[in-house]
Amino acid sequence: MLARTILFFVCAFLFHSPGYADPANVLVGDFTFTRPETWKWESSGKSNVLSRFIIPDGAGIPTGADVRFYLLQMNATVTAALWKSYFPQAKESDCSEEKKKIGNHDLTYVSLNGTQIYPGSKPKPGCAVFGAIIPSGKDFVHIRLVGPKSEVEAARPRFKKMVEDALRDKDTE
Repeated sequence: MLARTILFFVCAFLFHSPGYADPANVLVGDFTFTRPETWKWESSGKSNVLSRFIIPDGAGIPTGADVRFYLLQMNATVTAALWKSYFPQAKESDCSEEKKKIGNHDLTYVSLNGTQIYPGSKPKPGCAVFGAIIPSGKDFVHIRLVGPKSEVEAARPRFKKMVEDALRDKDTE
């Protein structure tokens, strides 16, 4: 697992150097995720974020929404509770979970809307998180689409396709 993570960072560095295109795929845990064509790969700068995609508008300007990939030991139940804690004022109708089975893989989607409050940060009204949690060996792949609610809603179909295609592709290996 550590060797894959190191290999990913080396490849990401090489592909993100001047003269190279954004990587089309990212390997997280046991899964390879294919970046939607219009999304841009960006170095995350944060130690626990393995990769990050910026979602631009039609003119190529970042919208404020991005997708972040993590490999953690928190299962879907723990993760959903943590993400919900960032939306303490959210109504029940602003939070949902959906469990799915794609091929041989379990998948949990978590959706949250409202005022996002991270510890130590100013509240951000009108935000949304749409995330996926997937078991991967002893760990869990966490993928979070975060940003203004309208941008997250617009990106959801491509996000879901990216996630579900990675699970289907894993079954065909």
